[in-house]
Amino acid sequence: AEANPGIREMLRYLKANNYLTVTLIAMLLLGLASLEQKMAIYMGRICLGQENTATLVAGGAAISVILVSAVVPVLSKKWDKFYVLCAGLAFAIVMDIAAYFVGYDSLVMAIVMTMLKCSGLGFWSVVIYMLVADTVEYGTYKTGTRAAGISFSLQTFVAKMKNSLIGTVVLLSLSAVGFVEGEGAIQPEGVADGVWALFCLFPALGFAIALVILLAFYKLRTKDVQVMSRFNNGQISKEEAERLLAEKYGPAGER
Repeated sequence: AEANPGIREMLRYLKANNYLTVTLIAMLLLGLASLEQKMAIYMGRICLGQENTATLVAGGAAISVILVSAVVPVLSKKWDKFYVLCAGLAFAIVMDIAAYFVGYDSLVMAIVMTMLKCSGLGFWSVVIYMLVADTVEYGTYKTGTRAAGISFSLQTFVAKMKNSLIGTVVLLSLSAVGFVEGEGAIQPEGVADGVWALFCLFPALGFAIALVILLAFYKLRTKDVQVMSRFNNGQISKEEAERLLAEKYGPAGER
């Protein structure tokens, strides 16, 4: 492995590291789908009838994320982190759909369902960064080049892209359901139902697409990454690593 890989080595690393690409695409989709906190003020004002309830909605979402984020590392010690992520996303999708049908007539139920559905953000926001770290070991195994810097730089770039785009995504989505911008604007009939549908079903759709992509294209597993890490650190031979990994990941790259 090289401490300071050149341009050619970094390009070879990126070309070989398809799992990094898959992880970053999923990260962007999940980030853009997690619009609850951005939409809280609109949901509170239009669906719940009081703008100050947006604080309760956003607070409920934040509490859910904090609690789940604390539990995820514990779960990841017992089960493969990839399966923890997929189970968390699947649960969030089910809760998103359930929340849509529960509706927003009851403030208490709306807050409870918001907390349940926002669990997905807690799962992906923790695990996705673990997956990026795993792809570093995979890229090093495949190419002999350790380019952690470029992997984490791309992760930061995608996070910033998500932050810059999500406000536009929210406004465009609101416009699509007939929302009228402006202080004291009269909203057309049906806008409240449209906002609630966006609040619940837009995250479900984004999470579902990301989940399908991950299940179809992300094959790295924790036990295999541990073997890659041992090989990358010179703790086991190339022959031993390939005996354990070559069937799933192909041969190791030249050092």
